[in-house]
Amino acid sequence: MRLDTVTELALESEVVEVRNRAAKRKTLRRHGATPDEIQFLAPWDEDDDCRRVELNAMISRQLVDFVEAALTAHGVAKVIPDTGILHQHARHLLEAELTRELIRAHADEIARRSAATELPADLATRLSEVLRKEPALSWDQALARLI
Repeated sequence: MRLDTVTELALESEVVEVRNRAAKRKTLRRHGATPDEIQFLAPWDEDDDCRRVELNAMISRQLVDFVEAALTAHGVAKVIPDTGILHQHARHLLEAELTRELIRAHADEIARRSAATELPADLATRLSEVLRKEPALSWDQALARLI
């Protein structure tokens, strides 16, 4: 992000500790920072604070606009994967849709069989035992293991 963007959007900066200002200025110059940007980020006067502006200083819309403008400026376009990846993902999408169709076709039988399945009377006790052995699990993850 350039200093003119910071100024134009009136973004808030914050003080940052820079151990070696000379090295910081050299790096900034090497990366194309302007003299004003270098002065802002690593001032020559040791009494002046070094500053930075983070991307999260922008509101969401500003950030999206900033990123989109940068992508456009650098000629970035939508990426379309190669044919192999396209075919692989197309098959995955077809499988997902066919799975939904088959589940819809058998939804009544699934519901009937689920309702007819007897659950253990001590389900809560079994659930507590799983959670005792694996406390990182959520209760529904532990229940899925039991079922």
